[in-house]
Amino acid sequence: TVFSDTKVKNDFYVDHPRTKTRFLCIDWSHPWGDVRPAWVASVLSKEDDYRVVIIYHGIYSNDGGTLTPEHTDIMTVIQPYKSKIVALFTGHAHLDNVVDYYGDGSVPVIITSCDKFSATAGSIENTVDEQCFDVAVIDYGKSKIELTRIGRGSNRTVNISLS
Repeated sequence: TVFSDTKVKNDFYVDHPRTKTRFLCIDWSHPWGDVRPAWVASVLSKEDDYRVVIIYHGIYSNDGGTLTPEHTDIMTVIQPYKSKIVALFTGHAHLDNVVDYYGDGSVPVIITSCDKFSATAGSIENTVDEQCFDVAVIDYGKSKIELTRIGRGSNRTVNISLS
């Protein structure tokens, strides 16, 4: 079931009952505004034992180190719930990186390079290296996320903190 009980089009979450994982997707194309922080907090504050994976496009700018204006706001809203959050997945920066935003290993911000063809990013037209994306497998037993790369780039493993 997709839950889109927000006033912002394309913000939604999906629950995976078997693993008790909630995937919270926040649409990049709308401003953070006044309504969205309350909705995100309401999803994160649900009284259940679900862990949460957040998916949001624009956390860091293209240099991978400069925060977008919305980033600080989002991280402020999710901070009280960071013990429930497995990771925040983002793109936009056109590079691979993992950022420990809070400095305590609690919520890895996993940045994946852009899938769009770009000769400057190492794309090779008409080959598997023309694109790049990751297949993510969360292993709660081993407290890690395995990222298998399809296309240019390499596989990565990210350790996660589980409460």
